[in-house]
Amino acid sequence: MNNKLKMLNSSLALFSTTITNQKLDEIIDSKLFNFDVDSFDIALNKSKDDVIDICLIGSLPESVSQQINIEDLDSAKWQIVYLVINKQKHSTFLEQVSDYNSPDSYIHAFQEFISEKISINSLSKNKEVNELVEKMKEKGFPVDQIMDQKLESTQKHLSTLIPLSYGMTKVDVVQAIMNALERLGVPFRLENDKFFFIGTKGQYKWNMQISVADDDIFTFSLYSEIPIYAEENENQHIYENLNNLNLAIKTGGFMYDSVEQRILFRNSVFAFESENISDYIYNQIDILISENCKYILTILPILGKLKLKFTT
Repeated sequence: MNNKLKMLNSSLALFSTTITNQKLDEIIDSKLFNFDVDSFDIALNKSKDDVIDICLIGSLPESVSQQINIEDLDSAKWQIVYLVINKQKHSTFLEQVSDYNSPDSYIHAFQEFISEKISINSLSKNKEVNELVEKMKEKGFPVDQIMDQKLESTQKHLSTLIPLSYGMTKVDVVQAIMNALERLGVPFRLENDKFFFIGTKGQYKWNMQISVADDDIFTFSLYSEIPIYAEENENQHIYENLNNLNLAIKTGGFMYDSVEQRILFRNSVFAFESENISDYIYNQIDILISENCKYILTILPILGKLKLKFTT
């Protein structure tokens, strides 16, 4: 067994070793090391060999030596970076992190991974699938909501795999967001850990909301909303234009709720545990609002070209 331990900082480390098929089955069945099949970039293969490479990242116990074995690790505090099965690598987003001590590296890696793994925009690239989706929409199936829920489900799971988030509470995140909005001079209303405020640019105004999910304290999202009034036969044009816009956007995305007659734009960030969480979240909120407003303002001329009525 070839064990390798690489310290990343005083408490965070990479650990690589080889395991047997039996150990892999135990990891999968017992969900050790936060295992989830959806965390990998490609589907796991059944191993033909009895030697599997595994790389983990996590928190070491206070007293540790270079002779540590996989059985010595606290499974709850370690995550799988990758597995090599039948000479094929199966990676989680953690392998794409360029600097394990930098929160921004985790954010970039996560965004790249999630965009490759699940892409709502991919619907527009496949004509047959797109036609099927439109037929489902015509029959009243909430396709966009379903896709958005799937994205949120995967995002929620992957965000729990970030080692730098241990020990932080939802109270810490909500308080830091409150401090950030106050520092930015943004008047807001706080209800049930949701922040409501108004976006404005020139003659335009729209509703904005920052939400921290109860079961996922490490990510928070900023939503902007534009109410519109569209005839049913105009929905197809709206979907097509939003899809085209989303193809050009690396962070966040537009959604159209044809039932509630509104267009939404959402972007999200991680809330990392750090020496000064207030300053970190202040910077992230500032970026979130700037990017969100920029993209919302791009949709207004398009609504005008489509001759849709909207209120701002």
